Amino acid sequence: MAGSYGCLGVLTEISMKVLPRPRATLSLRREISLQEAMNEIAQWQLQPLPISGLCYFDNALWIRLEGGEGSVKAGA
Repeated sequence: MAGSYGCLGVLTEISMKVLPRPRATLSLRREISLQEAMNEIAQWQLQPLPISGLCYFDNALWIRLEGGEGSVKAGA
């Protein structure tokens, strides 16, 4: 915490935002090059897809879609 000078501080009030659990979740994995992944991500930014997570690791692009069942199916 700012201003605690390395000591533990006391939290007197906190605010939390709780989001509802999505109705549908789908995780996809595609083995593509980094350049192909960057091109696809740039194209996806132009579309209203329910993407909640992206990760490129070890020549694979991992995509997580979350939202209503119809929008997740359309995004797949």
